[in-house]
Amino acid sequence: MILANIEIIGEKEHQQAIDWERKEQLRKEMEHIRLNLEKRKRTELARFRELLAKAKRLDQTEIIRSYIKVVEENAINNNSITPDLRDWISWAKRKANWFDPMIEADDELLDGVDRSTLCYCSLKTRKKFSFCFFMQPC
Repeated sequence: MILANIEIIGEKEHQQAIDWERKEQLRKEMEHIRLNLEKRKRTELARFRELLAKAKRLDQTEIIRSYIKVVEENAINNNSITPDLRDWISWAKRKANWFDPMIEADDELLDGVDRSTLCYCSLKTRKKFSFCFFMQPC
């Protein structure tokens, strides 16, 4: 009788251990699923932020190009275009091409500048310098 009770208790403890292991395995699987979902959400949000930033840059590039065109047309109409203004127009068009998310032309002087934030990170000091104009400060 005592031996039978010990066997029953042992069987119950064994079953409890099996149940605990199943629950622990299920908890680990759920945690893995949760972490995977968190990672996917962070990635999705980063991709969307990049999409939004590029859309804003495209819109801002169109504003810049429109401004350049108005300045140029105004100077032509007023017969006041100068060599300095021609240089400025050429410079402004190059900057618009650098900023345009569809072109992203190289610009030696703006190398290291994040086009979306317009913040410059010095490669030597690793310090950020804010030259923000359109976007939020760095």
